[in-house]
Amino acid sequence: MIDYIRIGRFEFEENGESCAFVEWSAKGIRRLINRAANQNLIAATSNSFTAITKRLSEEKKLAIREIFLKLSTSSISTEEEWKQIIPILEDILKEFELTVNDKTKKFLLWTNETVLSDIDQGTMPQALPNHYVYQEKEGGRCVDLEFGSIHSVKGRTHLATLVLETYLRTHNMRAILKNLCANPPRSYGSNQSRLKCQYVAMTRAKALLCLAMPKEFVDITAQELLQKIGWTIKIVE
Repeated sequence: MIDYIRIGRFEFEENGESCAFVEWSAKGIRRLINRAANQNLIAATSNSFTAITKRLSEEKKLAIREIFLKLSTSSISTEEEWKQIIPILEDILKEFELTVNDKTKKFLLWTNETVLSDIDQGTMPQALPNHYVYQEKEGGRCVDLEFGSIHSVKGRTHLATLVLETYLRTHNMRAILKNLCANPPRSYGSNQSRLKCQYVAMTRAKALLCLAMPKEFVDITAQELLQKIGWTIKIVE
């Protein structure tokens, strides 16, 4: 939990935007709430703070805002100072009628600070969720992987982008596969918003773009169409 607040403060100090602190803190608090609830009570969205507050009454929303203000002004430089923050975070659980359990205790533990000077280049603390390091079996080369929603990367560019299949009422890339094969249907219909998001996702990469879909979604005909327009097909078992 503490790394979320540290990153939020770092971005605020770098850019002067308080929304960065609020959003990073809210991401951590969302995970804290879900651990206390033992379920995905607060879904992951492009705006974690809104996802949290929309489940509360107006009175409780005000209380949450006051708690965020306390978090933004309280020092967390030492372990003793962090221990003073934990009751503030536990107050958030009370607003959801939740209590501390073993999962939340572990999540609230103090950790030593990680250097964040390269955060704007995409280097994040490996302890954070959705940030992984892939190491090749042969050669040992490591590749940093940062996962996020399409909305979270809007306006950003990367050397390489991997777009994963997602599901909202139906599988996203499966629904627009004809478009990806340069064989679009006559009408976009309900897929127009999917296509817009896919455009954002597929225009982030400077050098390498990969699309990952279950192989059963891409039959031989689709594979041939994709190869015809320049895609390289790789089947990963």
